[in-house]
Amino acid sequence: MTGSDASDLPTVAVHDQHRAASVEALVPLDDAQSAVLRLPDARSAVVLGAPGSGKTTTLVEAVAERVHARGYGTDELLVIAASRSSAQVLRDRLEARVARATPGSLARTAISLALEVIAGSGAFAGTGRPRLLTGGEQDQTIAERLLGDEVDGTGPVWPAELGPEVRRLQGFRTELRNLMERSVEHDVAPAELRRLGSLHDRPEWIASAAFIEGFLADDWRGHLTPAAALARAARLLDEQQPGTGVLGRLRVVFVDDAQEATHGVLQLLAALARHGITIVAFGDPDLTTGAFHGARADALGRFGEVLGRPVDTLLLEQVHRGTPGIRATVRGVTDRIGTAGAGRHRQAAAPIADAAAQARPVVTVAAGSPAEQIAVIARFLRERHVLDGVPWAEMAVVARSGGLIPAIERGLSSLEVPTRASTGGAPLREHPFVRAVLLAVSVALGRTPLDAEVVTELLHSALGGLDSIGVRRLRAALRHADLAHGLDRSADRLLEEAFAVPGALIGLETPSAARARSLADSLAEARAQAAAGASAEELVYGLWSRSGLERGWVALSKGSGQAAEEANRDLDAITQLADAARTFVESEPETPASVFLDRLLEQTVGDDSLAPTGFRQAVTIATPAALVGTTFDTVVVAGMQDGVWPNLRVRDSLLGASELVELLEGTATPTADARRAVLHDELRLFAQATSRANRSLMVVAVVDDDHQASPFLTLLPEPDPHRAALSPLSLRGLVGNLRRSLTRRVRPADPAERAASASALAILAEAGVPGAPPEEWYGVADPTSTEPLHDPTVEELPVSPSRMEAFEECPLHWAIARLGGGASGFASGLGTIVHAALEHAESSDESALWAAVEDRWDELHFEASWEGEATKRRAAELVHRLSAYLHDAERAGVTSIGNESRFSLRIPIGELGGAAVLGGSIDRVEVVPATGGTRRVVIADLKTGGSAPRQDRDVADMAQLGAYQLALASGAIAGTEGMPSGGAKLIVVSAGTKRKEYYDPAQPALDDEALDRFRERVIADAIGMAGAVFEARVGTHCHDPFAFGECAIHVVPAVSS
Repeated sequence: MTGSDASDLPTVAVHDQHRAASVEALVPLDDAQSAVLRLPDARSAVVLGAPGSGKTTTLVEAVAERVHARGYGTDELLVIAASRSSAQVLRDRLEARVARATPGSLARTAISLALEVIAGSGAFAGTGRPRLLTGGEQDQTIAERLLGDEVDGTGPVWPAELGPEVRRLQGFRTELRNLMERSVEHDVAPAELRRLGSLHDRPEWIASAAFIEGFLADDWRGHLTPAAALARAARLLDEQQPGTGVLGRLRVVFVDDAQEATHGVLQLLAALARHGITIVAFGDPDLTTGAFHGARADALGRFGEVLGRPVDTLLLEQVHRGTPGIRATVRGVTDRIGTAGAGRHRQAAAPIADAAAQARPVVTVAAGSPAEQIAVIARFLRERHVLDGVPWAEMAVVARSGGLIPAIERGLSSLEVPTRASTGGAPLREHPFVRAVLLAVSVALGRTPLDAEVVTELLHSALGGLDSIGVRRLRAALRHADLAHGLDRSADRLLEEAFAVPGALIGLETPSAARARSLADSLAEARAQAAAGASAEELVYGLWSRSGLERGWVALSKGSGQAAEEANRDLDAITQLADAARTFVESEPETPASVFLDRLLEQTVGDDSLAPTGFRQAVTIATPAALVGTTFDTVVVAGMQDGVWPNLRVRDSLLGASELVELLEGTATPTADARRAVLHDELRLFAQATSRANRSLMVVAVVDDDHQASPFLTLLPEPDPHRAALSPLSLRGLVGNLRRSLTRRVRPADPAERAASASALAILAEAGVPGAPPEEWYGVADPTSTEPLHDPTVEELPVSPSRMEAFEECPLHWAIARLGGGASGFASGLGTIVHAALEHAESSDESALWAAVEDRWDELHFEASWEGEATKRRAAELVHRLSAYLHDAERAGVTSIGNESRFSLRIPIGELGGAAVLGGSIDRVEVVPATGGTRRVVIADLKTGGSAPRQDRDVADMAQLGAYQLALASGAIAGTEGMPSGGAKLIVVSAGTKRKEYYDPAQPALDDEALDRFRERVIADAIGMAGAVFEARVGTHCHDPFAFGECAIHVVPAVSS
């Protein structure tokens, strides 16, 4: 059908009835919009409109008019959108509006159309359907080639300023990709790029040409970059006769957000126009966001030149979205942008708003810190949600770049504002759960050995479900079971065997073991699948389904708060991973799963995904580019600091892709003009961001010693000085404010305010709001128990010599450690291993001591490899110093009659009826020759810690050495009978000097009076250790920054105090 008016349409009655009901627009159109619908069939046009003037609405109605009023078939028209997400939204709108069966999607991207053209041509030649090489895959391939060239010493000769350190940067790879794409768009072959580089003294172009030659020489097996796909499709269309090929019936193409079109897209549109296809483009050059990626803001102003045929230019004259204040703000921004050949649309009239919208100003805030910025944004969004009833999904926060989004997302989530990040900048592998699944896939494929480190990482992940304590309990359970069978293997080895041998965990009946058993079974099943040739999709789905996480995460995601946010993000991530695996299998069914694993693990640039995500009410956080074609009730533009927005760095400064385009098109500009162009691009991004708001707009900047406000803020109203002081407008914030009002001692509230606060808290408590009931306040609840740890009248009270000093220094600190609240690290584990080496030492031979340390080295666990290496160097130093001490002792005739000698000494507690039991292990019992041929016993205790005393005066009253001397004098140490005491000493190997490699401060032998006093000291400590109350030594210990005590947090005053 080629007729251009209604008289040419068929006259079947039922069709006429349907058409009569459908021709009228679903939304009222103004005169300018109606004029677009009256465009003749064969007349191409460009429709310019300010933000909110109804461009997309007009496009949808124009499509409906052509179908229902002019009788177009749905295969005779097509809509091109700027992105896949925009195409998806448009597709739904068009299907609902047209209400006709369609042979394919009515809306798609230009690249999707190009691939269809290529596939249609290739089908006749038997070459199959091409696949788009994603941005992440391009970046990965470029990185591999650059690294290979560096390692092999081959490849292009890059200029000195583009050395290996620069070429490893993602920014360099991004510029190289950009140069490659612009070269393809303008049909510049590597040889031509090399010639231009020589002609214009651009060595970076010469090197890039050599790199591109190698890149193109690879066998891509039907893979095309976006620019290559667009260019090839345009060439194929020019080779075809009009009316033939897969687009043979196509009559008209509508282009939405045409300001985002690159040179390649424009060339494809021109090729379509040469086929006689009508092109109607809608856009606003003031909103171009993709200039860095080749988008042409000036294309709409010279659209007839682009298409090579006359076009009409129509202006939409009325803005329908937003408020007069928002419109004035956007107009103030766009008036400062170069017109790009099409500026008359800026004159569009402001919207007619209701009284409430008229009175709502554009809000500007200067926050005093990044944290305050987040608090201000959260308060503003919550105002709109709580007070004005705006759904969370109708709000957005816009940041200049994707790198700023994670911090904003985390900050808002912590303040209980539900968020959804809309950016594909981060690789999928960076999500913790995805990383765990990929690690499990690698194990299943035999790529990663299942050693203790890998098992621990998987146990810590959501697949294993154990925290550090759970893993520690599992290791302890494995050790106990091993010892019960008369074995003594390391926990690491047992953990590896438990996951290597099917059913190895069946005998352990603990919650930690049950979770570990489930993970071990899932990994075993995954290995079996991989051995049978399972695809990447099957491996990913199997691990996910066996994890049993879906039900719990889905339930959590339906709630609110941070847990719900995390659950939603986790579900989105696994959905995207499954979608990526499915896409990989569909496009490359014969490629093994290991290739999929490599691609995901090596990507440094994320790919966009249209995988369905669970719909939830959440605030969108995105860059301006990600919001093309969208609108929100409320928008916050964040991070308006100088240097962030605008970012005036000239683009393509390393490889000059933009300069190449200007050279080819004869539009080269001086540096000053290039900076002006960058400023205009930044203004376009700002206009895009502010124009997304329909009813409410806030712009926030951080202004402090390190940040200055963006000059763009001068285009906005003066900052509101009162915004930062507003309360959080959340239940948690309200409870905090009320409690502070009720309990503060500095500038206390007056009685009336305190009464009002108490009454409000009572109401909140009755409603079950957390934190409101006084019984939940820290410092108010009664102790769970007032019973003493031991009854000194009937029980034996254990006293450890090594802990007496800690108890005397701060009873609270001792109690925390005694009851399991203390912290330990690899330093204490290292000390244990060195002590064990001394226990089994038969001589001072350093190599034998080091062998004993290495035998147990795998018992230590480190967060990073560098920690392990540093600790091993320290261990070698400790062993060397210990060997030096033992060597000196041997030369002095000192012998050891016991290493790790255990003792127990019962000391009655007077009239109480109980007893203190002094017990422990002595590192070394030495027999020292003395004058006159007598021999004396000296107790030695090894110290590997850095804070050990080094002088005799520092150990004169040391409780640990005194306890050992008391045990010796009381005959509690085997093998010392009849020998006099020579005192006690420390062997300090943690530090030394050039003159001395160790220290051995000594405590003289205690006489009877000193021993009696020490008995009383032990009894006093025992009674204190058995008590119910433990004193905090705030002045001398808890607040001492060098005491390193866990008690500090327990002496913080309660909120209610």
